[in-house]
Amino acid sequence: TGEESIDVIWAPALLALYTALGMAHPARRVLDILADEEVLDRYSRTEYRPTALAYVVEAALFLDDAAMLTRLRPRVAEHEGFYLVSDQFIALHGAADRYLGMIDAAIGDADPMPRFEAAESLARRTGFDVDLALTLTARARHLSQTLGQGAPEVLNAAEEAHAIAEPIGQRRVLDALPARTAAAPERLGSGSGLTDRELEVLRLVCEGATNREIAHRLVISENTAANHVRSILIKTGSPNRTRAAILAVSKGWVPEP
Repeated sequence: TGEESIDVIWAPALLALYTALGMAHPARRVLDILADEEVLDRYSRTEYRPTALAYVVEAALFLDDAAMLTRLRPRVAEHEGFYLVSDQFIALHGAADRYLGMIDAAIGDADPMPRFEAAESLARRTGFDVDLALTLTARARHLSQTLGQGAPEVLNAAEEAHAIAEPIGQRRVLDALPARTAAAPERLGSGSGLTDRELEVLRLVCEGATNREIAHRLVISENTAANHVRSILIKTGSPNRTRAAILAVSKGWVPEP
């Protein structure tokens, strides 16, 4: 109802419910209570600290509370490179880097892309598809604001997130994806076994781009670009970039440069 008391219900969980249900005024009430440093510290001294932290950050993002996000960022940064997990997998919230990326995108003081790339890399390494879909969605939403909804980087991230989320009913992703107002480009690489992102990288490989150039053009880290190239070589059974490029053009997976 929005009138629940935190004396009866664990405050971070109540805040999470209000946030998920889009109840801004009740969420504001509980977030203001948790904004008190003494109260916030109380929740930070339990085994459920990562859960409390995730719920408060999500609420602050929902309410566009830049001041609260600025205060929370150092707490989230303590978990950089890891997943936010509470007490033996009772709650698994995803990569701290994804939360840092969303905070940076909301505040605007730092480039969120390195954080999104770190979260994506962690999700791919560990096979955590649920968090991968959330990360791709967060990245797509950010890039849609900076590059426009029709940008290839936005469409590719949105398409991959949608492909993961739809079969498993991940409504949180499907509802949050940027509106796909522009049709996704025809996927020339059907049957190649490569992802849309790998096909993008392969197209640049065919143009002779180095990993550094690929990273710059796709707005990803150089390490991520190298990982994509490595994956392409493995999947295509190519000993080097040149053979992969020849194969891609001959099969019609990418347009001839």
